[in-house]
Amino acid sequence: MTNSIPATLPAVENPTQPTAQEILSSSNASATLTSEKEYTGVRLRIENVQKPEGVTVKVWAPDTNGNVYDILESGWGPETGFTVTESYSATTPLIIEGDKAGTYSADLVLYKVATGKKVQQTTITFVIE
Repeated sequence: MTNSIPATLPAVENPTQPTAQEILSSSNASATLTSEKEYTGVRLRIENVQKPEGVTVKVWAPDTNGNVYDILESGWGPETGFTVTESYSATTPLIIEGDKAGTYSADLVLYKVATGKKVQQTTITFVIE
């Protein structure tokens, strides 16, 4: 898994969920999932966000059906998961917003829905001005 997080993102006082079209037209980051193994029944989530107490950070991502997921709260993908094939590579646009300036990090995790077991993980870092 790789990520493309710009150097700085603007602070947003009250982050609200964007539409899929808004994310596709104005994403400020992206995550690319690559895999050399096949996995079935997996989803993406962001966990372990390192942030000051009381700070709101939101990360939204659309799917190809126009659904928008808050991947910090609910994960990304169908509730039953999706299949990642060998040599899989897909990039998902993201909108990351927070209400306070700072440098943040989090883990982007691919996990098995049935067990919750992590099968891939990478750390992302982003700055909010």
